[in-house]
Amino acid sequence: TINGSITLSIAWYMSCKRTGLSPLAPGQWKSLLAAYGTLYAAVQLLRPFRVAAAVAMSKLSKEFLVQTQDRLHCSKGFAIAFQYALG
Repeated sequence: TINGSITLSIAWYMSCKRTGLSPLAPGQWKSLLAAYGTLYAAVQLLRPFRVAAAVAMSKLSKEFLVQTQDRLHCSKGFAIAFQYALG
């Protein structure tokens, strides 16, 4: 997933910064694994907060969708596409 990719990329950067060598160099895997383990644990501890934020934002997103439909006098599908185009 994107979360794992970003975590691995940051761990790779941290490992390179800490040792001055690529994690592919002989004997450098320990540094990469330590950095990845630390980041992975932090991400897992933050997961409940991310889920809570997603639940809280879902209500706001639904309200925004209804407002878009009302203001543009359009279908739900068009309102979703419009919001997607807005970013």
